[in-house]
Amino acid sequence: MNDVTRKPVYRERAEKWFRLMKSRMKTREGGKYFVWNYWDPAGPWDYKPDGPTRHWVGVHPNGGYYAIDVEGIVAAFDHGLVFTRDDIQRLVTTNRDFMWNQQIKGAKFQRIDGGEPDARWKDSPGMLWTALVPYDETLRKVFLENHNPASWGGLAVTPWFLAREQPGPQASFENKIRSQGCLRPRWKKIWRGLAAVRVHGRGGH
Repeated sequence: MNDVTRKPVYRERAEKWFRLMKSRMKTREGGKYFVWNYWDPAGPWDYKPDGPTRHWVGVHPNGGYYAIDVEGIVAAFDHGLVFTRDDIQRLVTTNRDFMWNQQIKGAKFQRIDGGEPDARWKDSPGMLWTALVPYDETLRKVFLENHNPASWGGLAVTPWFLAREQPGPQASFENKIRSQGCLRPRWKKIWRGLAAVRVHGRGGH
């Protein structure tokens, strides 16, 4: 909102929120990894009259929530708010060195705290934190190998990745990823589809 309106109030509100969020993020193993709860009480109103919190406190077994959190953190960092390069690197280290199974093909990710998977989210106890792909070559390789541009999530992530990776003509990007052996058929199809939208969709045609 600040980018669009240039009203300082939106940046001020974002900074307050992200400072609160960062205060709730803890480190483990000598400061190597980050971990944080899905929810923490913000004040007296978050406690019941007899003492307990109104919501459970702990790491959520659905890793998708943490991927969303990291998107916000990276957006804050990109705007010069609260989070530092060291914070981004610690997030990379958490996702790459602790959560990931170290397999490029068929990559899997465990929970942010290393806990046992919950049967309700057995396929997503942890996830690739896609927002970190521009900041780490290994996570980028994992993304390129496993991302499905035709998936529901791919509808949003694919154009974001292409724009971040190589702004400019189709040929430039296509040649770049072909040279790295990453231009699989599904990437060709989605790229050509996006190019068609860009060309034929202008001016309402």
